[in-house]
Amino acid sequence: MRSGVLRVVAAAALVGGVLSACSSSNGTGPGGGNVPDLAGTWNLVSLDIGATGQPLTPPEATGTFSFTADSVTVDLAIASPPAPAPIAIQGKGSYALTPTTISINSNALLLGQASGSYTYVARPSAGVADTLKASLVSQGTPIDVVVVRP
Repeated sequence: MRSGVLRVVAAAALVGGVLSACSSSNGTGPGGGNVPDLAGTWNLVSLDIGATGQPLTPPEATGTFSFTADSVTVDLAIASPPAPAPIAIQGKGSYALTPTTISINSNALLLGQASGSYTYVARPSAGVADTLKASLVSQGTPIDVVVVRP
């Protein structure tokens, strides 16, 4: 059980680093030739460590990714039964974004290096959030993350 919790902690932290992989530029995202501007705070919708098809969603996994022009701050909490408190996943990293891929390079504990593809859906209308979906691999572990920017 303990090794499972440690794996969740490590993978979730790597996800934070992985999503850090998005940079801030104006544009359309995959296929559009430019990269989207990710500046701001993004709320976690789901986190699938190991790409199991059974993602963690709030309240099991909660948190934010806050992007600037060249960095990201990750603040996640993953429920860890039977522990009384959630596992905190926090850190900072640098990132790079191309029109089709994201990558992370960080020396922050557990953020590691990760890369993969993403889909960015710009706010289609007022009252609807921007959505970022990333399919990543970090140290051999596939991780799917979905976040929204209100």
